[in-house]
Amino acid sequence: MHFLPFLIIYSCKSESGVNNYQFPKVISGQVKNTNGIPLENAKVSLPTASSIEPVFTNSQGYFRIQNVPKGKHKIKVELYGYEDFYGDVPSAVNGISTINPVLIKKTYVTPTVKPLSKGQVRIYNNKLQVDFDGDGNYTEFFIKGVAFSPTPIGNRPITFQQEERSIQYLKNLNANTIRTYSGANSNFLRRLAQNGIYCILGFWVDYDLDLSIPSNREKIKNDWIRFVLEFKDNPALLMWNIGNEQNYKNGNNAYWYSLCQELAIIAYNLEGEKYHPVAINNGEIFNIGDNSKLADDGSLTYIDIWGINLYNYNLASRINQYKTKTIKPVVITEFGIDALDNRTKNEYETMQAVFDSLNWQQILSVKDICLGGTVFEFTDEWWKDKDPWSHDYGGYYTNQHPDGYSNEEWWGIIRVLPDANQDGMDEWIPREAYYMFQRNWK
Repeated sequence: MHFLPFLIIYSCKSESGVNNYQFPKVISGQVKNTNGIPLENAKVSLPTASSIEPVFTNSQGYFRIQNVPKGKHKIKVELYGYEDFYGDVPSAVNGISTINPVLIKKTYVTPTVKPLSKGQVRIYNNKLQVDFDGDGNYTEFFIKGVAFSPTPIGNRPITFQQEERSIQYLKNLNANTIRTYSGANSNFLRRLAQNGIYCILGFWVDYDLDLSIPSNREKIKNDWIRFVLEFKDNPALLMWNIGNEQNYKNGNNAYWYSLCQELAIIAYNLEGEKYHPVAINNGEIFNIGDNSKLADDGSLTYIDIWGINLYNYNLASRINQYKTKTIKPVVITEFGIDALDNRTKNEYETMQAVFDSLNWQQILSVKDICLGGTVFEFTDEWWKDKDPWSHDYGGYYTNQHPDGYSNEEWWGIIRVLPDANQDGMDEWIPREAYYMFQRNWK
């Protein structure tokens, strides 16, 4: 007797329900343009996996995304001057999916008049308005914040534990904003946003660069493009802030202010109709409105705000002078005094609190044009003068401080002392100014 064998067929159906599809653990590839030229600094992200940080292509256009969560994914590629690329991630081979996006050139049409933003932050009638939940209803946002660059004693790296402590101290302070100087950690910013705290995000420009040299300008623009691509979708982003007191360094000229206009146009083209406001950071009100330096409103049509570092007994008087130079709103990105009396080398934290309080009341008195302020600064910085392991006396003379001197390492509204309880973190002790702002910002 002959028996016919059974033909058993096994389906290769994956958990996704798609025949033969294998989930990737790694996604890699090379980004090129239509001429086959590799593209550097293209942002590659997974819209289907928000937990995965975007990556940027290297000088040969290659990218690699690791630890991809299980599932079918789409990939997005962004680069200034090109159309965005969207595509399905193909099935993996040995856990790796390979995709080689080709980007198509894009021509930008920049409106003569910058339109009102439709994004989560906008400037409307000289007020800062926000719509963080995206329901179309905007509310006024008044900036109550700190200049933020907490650096551990010895200039040691900041840890996750220290970032979490910063969030708790900011929440207890009733602050709603930080101002940074050179970007920030993306995950830290997301955690800030979850706690109702947002960021004036600083873009650092090297003081040593000659801004009249085209190659230097191109380098800054390329760095800016990557910067905007990296942070434009971060929920904590309140506004962009270009430079820091450049007019005291290499920016006391038209080359600086014209560069800022160019950067603002690039940001608008990258973000589109949902753009974030762009500020120039300026030392005092010097140059603002000066058309010979291209710092007037007619030259800076894509700059939305001035951010000024203003150390003055009477801020309101200076802001009233500011009003004669521009119709743009302003945010005070630094104000206050340090906590050390240089005459005695003892702290006079009560004087710091009183001075900062008077400054804050003056900021409130010019709310018709001023969007708020970020006090300088959140914590003491031991690294600024000589030995980063020593709390040194050093700075500069000024007639705007009660003791006639600014001690750079003693500006914090939080005192920083060496680790006493062996938990790996410096001790933070709020000064009187911290509690004064806590009451005012409640």
